[in-house]
Amino acid sequence: MMTENQPTLDNKGRNELTRLIFAVGKIDIIDEEISMVEYMKRRDAGKLPYGQVPTLQLSNGLVLGQSCAIARYAARLASLYPETPTAAAKADAVVESWRDQLDLFYDVVFERTVIGGKLQMFPRPQYQRAQLMELYLRVSFQPWLAQIDAQLASGFVCSQHLCFADLAIFDLVRTIESISNPATFEPLLEAHGRVHELTKYVGNLPEVTEYLTRHPYKDIRHFVAHPTVLQRFLEACVLPSLKMLLGAWVKARGCFDGVFKPRTETSVHAAPMPSLLQSPCTSKQLHDN
Repeated sequence: MMTENQPTLDNKGRNELTRLIFAVGKIDIIDEEISMVEYMKRRDAGKLPYGQVPTLQLSNGLVLGQSCAIARYAARLASLYPETPTAAAKADAVVESWRDQLDLFYDVVFERTVIGGKLQMFPRPQYQRAQLMELYLRVSFQPWLAQIDAQLASGFVCSQHLCFADLAIFDLVRTIESISNPATFEPLLEAHGRVHELTKYVGNLPEVTEYLTRHPYKDIRHFVAHPTVLQRFLEACVLPSLKMLLGAWVKARGCFDGVFKPRTETSVHAAPMPSLLQSPCTSKQLHDN
């Protein structure tokens, strides 16, 4: 797994659902981390499908792109993908909503802007993050919890069995918990009892417990804390200059040589959280799936 070193989001992001699927399915993967510079080099060299990540490299060299497609593939290998068309569609819808919520959450922390001729994600000023986080919890995350809670009558997304959509719910809840004030988050989650119980169930699975012992969801609340007057002043001075210097640097490094090609809408809405999952599955597995 190739993950851009972004400590602001604990290197999880859209990678984490696939990691959880492989953990629960007891499937070993190679987890590789690279720098932002290396990510841009591989992207501009055409080594990353759609010019973005996460990606999944199979044992035959094929590289898959798009986080939800990768998660579905991993879920099939791990026997966590529903067998019937109706159940599969229901689970897919929940996972798509997980992706939508992550996009909205990333908009709290980052702004999308063109730097060096490419669309990039750049940190928002601290005061904007604090305001947007409060707004996100109220107008997006809370309604999502209610929508998901209504679909968990049996305790799981698909009848009585755990599937990859349940892991997506767990991941988003734990991600938002890691950046939220407990006094605000805990009553919000407890008000949606089915989601709360599912989250506790998944978190207590031995495979998930063992995995999170090594790769925990870290407390990142300081990224949306209300800034001091000094912090606001420094950000007002530093961030514009940093953005300008970064644009000049990438051009000087030649990372973006050539004619700029606009991205598709799908690429525009994808946060650059680079990740390369290298699954050691056999050729027979690849053809059978």
